[in-house]
Amino acid sequence: MGVPGLTGRMKGHEVRVKADYIDRWKLFIDGPSLAFFICKFEVIPNDNGSYRQYYTAACETIKRILALTTDVYIYFDGALPEDKRPLRFQRRQSFISRQRYEPVFAPQLLLQVLMEQFPDIPYTIVADEADTAIAQQVENEDKQTPIGILSSDSDFYTYKFSSSNVHLILLSSCDFLSRTPVIYVINLQKVRHLVKTSDLKSVPSLVPDTVLPPKVFLQTHELINSYVVSGYMGAYLQVLNEEIQFAPAWEVGRSLRAVAYTRLIRPYGDFKSMTEFARSGMRYISKDLPLCAEDNATLEHDLSSEQHLINMMINEICHTSRGPGKSYEKVVQNYLNHVLSTTDPTPLTNKPVSPELNQIFAKIQAMIYSLTLLQSSGFSLPITFRITHIDWPSFVLQI
Repeated sequence: MGVPGLTGRMKGHEVRVKADYIDRWKLFIDGPSLAFFICKFEVIPNDNGSYRQYYTAACETIKRILALTTDVYIYFDGALPEDKRPLRFQRRQSFISRQRYEPVFAPQLLLQVLMEQFPDIPYTIVADEADTAIAQQVENEDKQTPIGILSSDSDFYTYKFSSSNVHLILLSSCDFLSRTPVIYVINLQKVRHLVKTSDLKSVPSLVPDTVLPPKVFLQTHELINSYVVSGYMGAYLQVLNEEIQFAPAWEVGRSLRAVAYTRLIRPYGDFKSMTEFARSGMRYISKDLPLCAEDNATLEHDLSSEQHLINMMINEICHTSRGPGKSYEKVVQNYLNHVLSTTDPTPLTNKPVSPELNQIFAKIQAMIYSLTLLQSSGFSLPITFRITHIDWPSFVLQI
């Protein structure tokens, strides 16, 4: 997550290296850092998430990284430790106040890319933060092995690695897609004197672990691991727009999420309800979501066929929670037909849209998120939903 001000202290200590300099390195990648790095290169103002563009960019970036070294391991956060939540919330509120867009589904998208396009790259979803697990793995490596950590997280400066052969590859200064890759590294032992003594810490000897089904939705790990690590249970919705006027959109899909939460967390305790927050820590939904009475929860909707599922989505988006009504059924229908039938990226656009259309897209996002979460609980649906089905340019195309 990083130490405030520490990255600035390291300015001027980075060294630019050629691609062949790291071809024998073992590379540990901070998955969330790489994901946000990739997505921010594809962002346009107010686009609400061009996840198909991000998918293409992620594939190309990973190919370029593999051209540098093939000894690659990727780690993803499973949950945010309780003591770091206030700082995360503070940063998120700062993003909102500056109207800065953040691609909230970036880590899930990168995980999808790895599963579908790079199945041979080993990845791990850890119980808490990725940097903790990476630090432990690096410390256990042979001291003669040159190690690279690809990340933008300044926490790595604070670990007291015993090897002098550990380097941080600075994501924020790199360009992997240029004809000649631009790579900057810092030897972590050489800059340790720049870190306050109070910020230095030993590498953890044991990282908590949680066993979950393979290919489970990344958000599920955060939900469960928050409880496993800290005893705290709460869902943090992947909200694209955290302005409170968009909160009614998340009434869409509540019954689906209730079933998903019940299936996911009931084995860990007799929970009766779930409190849903935005990623900033704001209580986004005004009332708690009651969980199902039975562990083998079933849906109130008939989702036995693709058409039944599509009809349910259109009805909830257009006719519930201040929905736009019948006049927008065709727009939603065309959007779903488009994203479910093709994987091609839709061209980005700066076409202005009304707050009403932003609200409709927020409902679409809430519905697809809810169905994806339901799938991750092991529930079988006639359509397999992916993060790339949430795509703002594809929505604007239908207007």
